[in-house]
Amino acid sequence: MIFIRREDRAVPIVLMQEEALLERLEEAYPKRNVLKESISSRQAGHRGEITLDYYLRFLPHKEYYIIRGVRLIIFGEPCQIDTLVLTPRAAFVIEVKNLQGELSYDENSGQFTQTTAKKGKKSIANPLLQVERHQLQFEKWLHFQKVFSYPIIPLVAISNPSTILNFPQGNPHQWKIAHSENIPTKIKQIEQNYANRNQTVDFGWLEKRLMEDHRPGYYHTLKKFGVSPTELITGVRCNNCLRYRMVRKRKRWECINCGHRSLNADAKAIADYFLLLSSSITTKECNEFLHLENRYQAIGILKRLGLEKEGASTGTIYKRPKDILNQLINKE
Repeated sequence: MIFIRREDRAVPIVLMQEEALLERLEEAYPKRNVLKESISSRQAGHRGEITLDYYLRFLPHKEYYIIRGVRLIIFGEPCQIDTLVLTPRAAFVIEVKNLQGELSYDENSGQFTQTTAKKGKKSIANPLLQVERHQLQFEKWLHFQKVFSYPIIPLVAISNPSTILNFPQGNPHQWKIAHSENIPTKIKQIEQNYANRNQTVDFGWLEKRLMEDHRPGYYHTLKKFGVSPTELITGVRCNNCLRYRMVRKRKRWECINCGHRSLNADAKAIADYFLLLSSSITTKECNEFLHLENRYQAIGILKRLGLEKEGASTGTIYKRPKDILNQLINKE
């Protein structure tokens, strides 16, 4: 599950979607390079989040709740928070950026610039505005839960330790941005400002409500990259030779290209279907996508994967699981 406290951070769904798409496109597909660049950028962002996770582990676990990747729908608008740190007296909404080179901020224009050896100087999206939007959205969500007067502090974590932060002395926003390794210390320092605050928050209750309201975000990946469903490579991919040449034989999969056998190769294929095509699948759709011989094979596979189903007989649909990573992708 993406929404976790002390465990490893899950891979973002949008990254899983793009990686699944890349695997199911022919090598000659025109937009493969654009897709690869997007994947590379998202992987860098994910690595940056993991870097912050490492430093946050040094916070006392009894005093701090660390929640990763929660996505809320607040009055119809999605709010994806990279990292949320809850303390008895304040919450910290943290946006992680894996940026290189030198970062500068002009308070008058509100413009952030990034200077690197390869690309020179360029304007980038203001991460402070982004995290402050999340701060306001989370505040609205808390108010809807009848939680008031709970301070919410926005912070930006720069995960690359070699990045130079160049802010004019006395900039009022300077305290909101720091390298990831300094974030735990900054949290403790800021929290001291609220040491005399009498009102505290019930962590257990708040965590439960966040888990209930967490909504994983799936994106129209095919549409974004201009891919038609008919352009996808279908079938079950061999984990050994990486070819889509596996066939179903006696309740297992066998690759007719290299001879590799697997009991669970179909799980990744079903995950790809959910990631790229639909939030549900029928036995007919499973038959076609996995190149099965009959509907009974499809029924057996979908039942074995433990998918929630709805309807009966030929009208049965099997639903996409909330934890697609652990229930399907990690099955192989």
